[in-house]
Amino acid sequence: MEPATQARLERGRALFNESEFFQAHEVWEEAWLQEEGEIRSLLQGLIQVAAGLLKASRAERPSGCAQLLAAGLEKLALLRSDLAGLDLAAFRRSVKEFQIVAAPWLEGEAVVPSGDFPRLRKTSAPRGRQRRSRKRPRRAKLPQ
Repeated sequence: MEPATQARLERGRALFNESEFFQAHEVWEEAWLQEEGEIRSLLQGLIQVAAGLLKASRAERPSGCAQLLAAGLEKLALLRSDLAGLDLAAFRRSVKEFQIVAAPWLEGEAVVPSGDFPRLRKTSAPRGRQRRSRKRPRRAKLPQ
């Protein structure tokens, strides 16, 4: 990962979580232009989801929104759930939940849901670090 990419990922994540989807897209795109491999795929998936949610937040082009969300999820599905310190498993679930809630709008039957946009969170613990059991050691039985 390029040195500036982690900062751009975090800045984009903060903007995304504030529903500033256009700005998040722009920040991630700067990093995407410099990256390769799975980080580039991660950024592309995030950019597509952000673009889809931008359409939803503006109530524009339901079919374009649906296509972008599906394409973004497809990219993200191929990646480790904790890539770049992001909780991608929870993010993928929340985007899928948004697709379900937004289905009537995506099918032209209702207005777009507001305020139910997915959030992108960090993983709770770095990979490879596991919590230790806090069980007490057994006490030896003394002879009577």
